[in-house]
Amino acid sequence: MTAWCISGLRGGTEHLPLHVHESSDQLVVVSSRLGVFHCLPDPGRSRELRSAVADAGDIVLFTRGAVHRFTAPVGPLTLLSYHAPFFEFDDARQSTILRRAEGAQCEWSPAQLHQARDVVANP
Repeated sequence: MTAWCISGLRGGTEHLPLHVHESSDQLVVVSSRLGVFHCLPDPGRSRELRSAVADAGDIVLFTRGAVHRFTAPVGPLTLLSYHAPFFEFDDARQSTILRRAEGAQCEWSPAQLHQARDVVANP
């Protein structure tokens, strides 16, 4: 079974926990506003959190096991996600929340976010 899900983050949401979908792949479409995508590219070797600006229309693919999160430091953010296979949110196979690892944190001020968006949009 597969399913599309809509989720929203309130503006100012910056401290959602890192999580991983161990049993499914996830495709995320940023459907409105602006946010930041964070991931640990190699959690076994480094706790350095990498971040990228995610603007309306951007698409991000998480394969099984990718440690990630989204934040919405400036304003509300709406995401449309496709899970394959789909697990209900209360199913233990849906995702695992990771404890915040020391050093695995990235903070973006609203000014930094807008500056980064301008760089991405106008290289």
